[in-house]
Amino acid sequence: MRVTLIAAGIAAVILLLRAFTEVIPAAQPMATMVSWALTASLAVASVGFAKEGFAGWCGLCAAFAVLFNPLLPAEIPANWRVLIETCSGAVCAASVIRHWK
Repeated sequence: MRVTLIAAGIAAVILLLRAFTEVIPAAQPMATMVSWALTASLAVASVGFAKEGFAGWCGLCAAFAVLFNPLLPAEIPANWRVLIETCSGAVCAASVIRHWK
């Protein structure tokens, strides 16, 4: 369970950094690597939550992994990007806070 929560925590940090700072600008080549890291951490968290029997957290992490994947990225309007990344990061952080022991 600890690996699952660490993966969800990494995803939360990446999402909140992308939403509120220019640490990871979208135009840099580094942004693609960060998107891969985000998708991988969300996929690991999703599988981990599924193994632990937390279907809700599993579904949310899987949906976020699909939404933020770099192969077929969703076209998120600029005025919605901050809101979506903030809410997604908050959900990932809530999953960590809820299950950390």
